[in-house]
Amino acid sequence: MPLIRKLLLLFLFLSTSFAIASVHFIPNITTNLHPTQAEKKVFFKEGILYFEGFQGNGTVEVYSLIGNKVSELKTQELNAFQFNINLQRGNMYVVRILLASSEVYTFKVIAL
Repeated sequence: MPLIRKLLLLFLFLSTSFAIASVHFIPNITTNLHPTQAEKKVFFKEGILYFEGFQGNGTVEVYSLIGNKVSELKTQELNAFQFNINLQRGNMYVVRILLASSEVYTFKVIAL
């Protein structure tokens, strides 16, 4: 009798765990993208740091991965801006962009 009781309890516990672990899908989930905003990009190629999608003036700061400031530059127009900078190949850098509108953007860049 105790074996049947144990099997019955095991069956009850298994069936309740399946009932509790049921999955509910929510249909028609939408995300709001702002197609009017340009995608912001920063990339490094052949000794030049390129900026795309930014507007207005601001400050560009380049840091090494350990936090040492490599360079800082203030510019009047960041739209399609190019910054000639000597970065050591194979290293990763953090580029921080501070816009006049108090927006701050941070990017990781690998010097290839």
